[in-house]
Amino acid sequence: MENNLQNKAKFFAQYWWQKVFVAKGDDDTYNNWRPEEFDKVYMLLKPLSDISDEDAIELCVFLKYNNYETLSRTETDLTIFEKDVKSYRAIPSIIIDFETGLVEWDNGESWDDNRTTGFNCYAYDFLRSKGYLLPFNGLSTEELISRGWAVLTSNHTVNK
Repeated sequence: MENNLQNKAKFFAQYWWQKVFVAKGDDDTYNNWRPEEFDKVYMLLKPLSDISDEDAIELCVFLKYNNYETLSRTETDLTIFEKDVKSYRAIPSIIIDFETGLVEWDNGESWDDNRTTGFNCYAYDFLRSKGYLLPFNGLSTEELISRGWAVLTSNHTVNK
């Protein structure tokens, strides 16, 4: 994907109405920017690895998995299991992959085809509404950051 203002605008459109837009001025950071300054605008977003337990459970409810409350977090992903689970083998779970941004549902026997059911579309919309940075149109989160379209924030600290 070409690094131009048109593609940047497409990326920004996914976060429309979110309070994540920032423009860098000469003196300070401000939220009111003019279209001719679009090249200086970026979004202040959270890494998916910082997803809160509350947001993960809310995502499950949003996806109509109301009984999912047991969380297992690693460096690479977060798995949410059904409430009061005694064993994590062969049970339904939702897995959030921090690197790819994929949100997958494991039915305990075989992987459901999430991409054809629109499962990830709903999950992505929810995660973007909470200000999490997700890959876009083949671009990794690292590429979005290197292009200056997004800056990561973690616990209200900006990581440039």
